[in-house]
Amino acid sequence: MVAGPRVLLLDEPTLGVDPLAQRRLAQLLIDWRQDGISIVLATHDIEFAAQLADRVLLLEGGAVADQGPTAETLFRHPELRTSLQRLTGRSWPTTPAQIPLAAED
Repeated sequence: MVAGPRVLLLDEPTLGVDPLAQRRLAQLLIDWRQDGISIVLATHDIEFAAQLADRVLLLEGGAVADQGPTAETLFRHPELRTSLQRLTGRSWPTTPAQIPLAAED
C-alpha cells in the first residue's frame, strides 16, 4: 500500500483468519475503496464477499457461470445464498450489517 496502488488483488484473504481480524480487514477494504482503490477479491467466503462486493463473478469449471450485482446474483444460486438470504427468502439485505438501525425517538 506504500506505493499507492489503484487496484488491489486479494486471493482468499479470510482463509484461516479469526472473526476479529476479518472485521478489521473488511474495514480496511471499505476505507481503501472509499479512497478510490479498486478491489478484486477471489474467495469462497460468501458472507465476507456479500458484505463488501458491489458485483460478483461466479466461476464454475474455469468458466463464468454468472455475474452481476452481488445480492441478486447470489440469490439466483440457492447454494450460494448468505445466511440472511436463506432466512428471509429475499435477496436484500445480504448481511446483517446492511439492515438499517431503527431511528431513535
